[in-house]
Amino acid sequence: MSISTEFVTLSVDDGSSMRAYVGRPEGAPRAGLIVFQEIFGINPHIRDIAERFAREGYLAIAPELFHRSGPGFESGYTDIMPGVGHMQQLTDAGLTADTRAAFDWLQSATDAKKLPTASIGFCMGGRTATLAAIDRKSTR
Repeated sequence: MSISTEFVTLSVDDGSSMRAYVGRPEGAPRAGLIVFQEIFGINPHIRDIAERFAREGYLAIAPELFHRSGPGFESGYTDIMPGVGHMQQLTDAGLTADTRAAFDWLQSATDAKKLPTASIGFCMGGRTATLAAIDRKSTR
């Protein structure tokens, strides 16, 4: 399936702006999917995951969770330490606000009303996906 990709900027309700990577399927998406990053940022691997889901028909968005402490941060897999400082600055309130911004974008990015939406996360993103599932305003 053909897809398109882009970076978008989302407004978060705490007043910050967050960059996110989007993989968009051709035609109407079957569902929305929030792809939560590892400690390495929205690196080529996370972008590839969003793209693979888009090829399966999902409108996938990978929000940049380190946007408050390190906008644009991404690293490879040989050294975890550059991401540790950013990870330590994350808060549940901030992650919830980021999740809501990504969810709201998904809901407004298509003509479908109430696009079914799920989340998936990798490593620290798995915890964020759990927080998203708990937050009733970020899931439907």
